[in-house]
Amino acid sequence: LARLSRATTARSRGSSWAIVVGLVAVVGLLDFLIGVRVSLVLFYLIPIVLSVIWLGWRAGCATAVASTLVRVTGDLANGGYRYPIVASWNRLIDLFMYFVVVLILHALVSLLREVDERVRQRTAALQQAIAERTRLQTELLEISQSERRAIGHDLHDGLGQHLTATSIAANLLANNLTAGSHAAANDARNIVKMLHSAIGTTRKIARGLLLASVTPDELLPEIEGMAAAIRQESPIA
Repeated sequence: LARLSRATTARSRGSSWAIVVGLVAVVGLLDFLIGVRVSLVLFYLIPIVLSVIWLGWRAGCATAVASTLVRVTGDLANGGYRYPIVASWNRLIDLFMYFVVVLILHALVSLLREVDERVRQRTAALQQAIAERTRLQTELLEISQSERRAIGHDLHDGLGQHLTATSIAANLLANNLTAGSHAAANDARNIVKMLHSAIGTTRKIARGLLLASVTPDELLPEIEGMAAAIRQESPIA
């Protein structure tokens, strides 16, 4: 039913009516050829069901009335009824049955269409939520990378340079103390070593933060810079 209902959008009302009328005519012709002894009452339900699905309940009721009139016309053409009152009552019962089928089918089709629309709305809402979550994740990643770069530059350009200047001053002090044969010369040398170690640690931390935000096209220059820094700090080629 859902597929037939969705297929209505791809078919015009005129072609739908043509199919329904053609089916009523075909069933009526078969009913006329077979005669009154064999009932084809259930076969008229085919165009009635299609008209409800494709065209709505009003069209279904019209098709039910038309099917009943076609059936009565065929029976009259075959010689009529022996008991007209009984036959008329039976045709009214058939018409009532058709109307009941139309109402039930209309309710079912309406329910299916409502469920289908709800599924579409919830699917659209879910897709929108997924897109929003993806956007937020991308935004958070960009913010994180920006903060990493900022902290890395602050460590490298701020604290690293300050420690380098302090190391130079401590080295000058150590040289002066050594030249004067001062007892604190060894302590000054140790301070210089600790400052060099702090500078190296700061550079490693800054390098790690900066590398975390490196794009693929920047990877090779960054690796070359890291290799050059390692060569300066250790005798490793």
